[in-house]
Amino acid sequence: MEAKFNLILQTLPEIGKVFRVESETCSIGRDPENSIMINHPEVSRKHAILVNENGTYFIQDLGSMNGTYVDGERVDGVHGVNPGDIISMGETVSFIFQPIQNTQQLTPLAEETLITDPLAAESEAEYPEPVEEIHLEEADSMLKGDGKKPGNSKMREFTRLLAIILIVVLVCIVIGFVLFIWFIDHYALWCTVLPFLFQPGVCP
Repeated sequence: MEAKFNLILQTLPEIGKVFRVESETCSIGRDPENSIMINHPEVSRKHAILVNENGTYFIQDLGSMNGTYVDGERVDGVHGVNPGDIISMGETVSFIFQPIQNTQQLTPLAEETLITDPLAAESEAEYPEPVEEIHLEEADSMLKGDGKKPGNSKMREFTRLLAIILIVVLVCIVIGFVLFIWFIDHYALWCTVLPFLFQPGVCP
């Protein structure tokens, strides 16, 4: 049977994607075994089925959690579908039901997915192509430039200066202590400067 109608997806990120209705029955849901697989949290695994009876199309909700709607009216049982109707699943996912000739006029660049058999949908299910990623390490290298961040360079410079100051202070303390010991020993000032180091009666 030659396809007469298309379902045009109106939901990001694949807005404008065209599903050609080829079989007498077209199942829609999140399960890959459906004729039209829509991987969206508002769509049930077996959400709805579109049926062609002698050129007249009907849609039936399959007990989905978020419901099926035609032009805003919730489907309870079986509901007729006419060209131009909006078929919604939950509050986010929606399709336009259009004849093929109108679809070609409205979406000349839209990608078509031919639905011939529900079991073939799994192999034909499409996933977004991987987007080229810039890893955190690469981004960090770009920001570093020559490998040194300005903030880290300043911190290292400050730390180095502080270490030099501490070393100079320690050297001065050691030299001062040595000169102090030499001075009191040279002039025999032990009892005068440090009398508490000797036992009573040693110092005059």
